[in-house]
This record gives sequence, structure tokens and C-alpha cells, in this order.
Amino acid sequence: MTVQEFKFLFGHNLKYFRVKKGWTQLRLAIEIGIERSVISGYETGRAIPLISTLLIIAMILKVEPWEFFFKRDEQCYINVFGKKQTYYYKKRVGKFI
Repeated sequence: MTVQEFKFLFGHNLKYFRVKKGWTQLRLAIEIGIERSVISGYETGRAIPLISTLLIIAMILKVEPWEFFFKRDEQCYINVFGKKQTYYYKKRVGKFI
């Protein structure tokens, strides 16, 4: 897994848990004590949080930290160097294809 895919996976799952809770990026940012643009950066794969921030996010969203890096059995999109690519997670092989 590349660094970009790793960032994307975290951002995809962060957005999943945030939306599942019914929160906006602004609400999550206020709860954590950071700027909304930082949340946007995480969700779009432009940034990844420090471990301490990750633990706070997990606690606030009531999920385990490892769940941000769990690959779901669904179609995901990633934008690498301006080219949109589609990735599918194969449960049996445990990697993006």
C-alpha cells in the first residue's frame, strides 16, 4: 500500500464514521479543537493526523483507532496525480486491486 492509498483509506473511513454519526466537518473540528480545513485535509487524503490526534478523533467518534485503517468490502475512489482510479477491496487477498 502506498502512502497516498494509506491517507485515502484513513480519510475515507473518517468521513464514513463522521457521516454515520450525523456530524459535519465543522462539528467534528469543534469537538477536537482544530480547524475545519484540517478535517477536510484528512478526508481528502492531503494530510494524516498525529497519533495523539488520531486517538482523540477515535474517542470522540466512539470507534477503535484501528478501524480507520480497516478496508471495507466496497468500491473506493482515489485521486492520484489528477487521475481518478477505482479500487476494489478483495476480502480474501486483503489488499486493494
